[in-house]
Amino acid sequence: MNGYNAISSGKYIDGNDYVDSSKGDAYFASFTGMPDGRVQGNGGNWFELVVTGQNVDIRGWEIRWVEEGSDNGDGTDLWYGDGTIDRGILELSNDDI
Repeated sequence: MNGYNAISSGKYIDGNDYVDSSKGDAYFASFTGMPDGRVQGNGGNWFELVVTGQNVDIRGWEIRWVEEGSDNGDGTDLWYGDGTIDRGILELSNDDI
């Protein structure tokens, strides 16, 4: 993983609201009309993977991530919500492309 967004959808990079925030993202400053690049949620959910080797075959791989539940901080509630539905799973296709 090369990068990801860890900003909650309702917050800004370094604050809970626009007024409290002072940091922006130059990427968003270039096309959003927000010259300071402060965008709520910092662009939504995203992550970037970079393949650094040759002939890497990632067909069929699963990428999984977890988020602690909001009601405890001990790491035992790995799936957000009630835990009955797997979340945070991205399965890559087996397509040659």
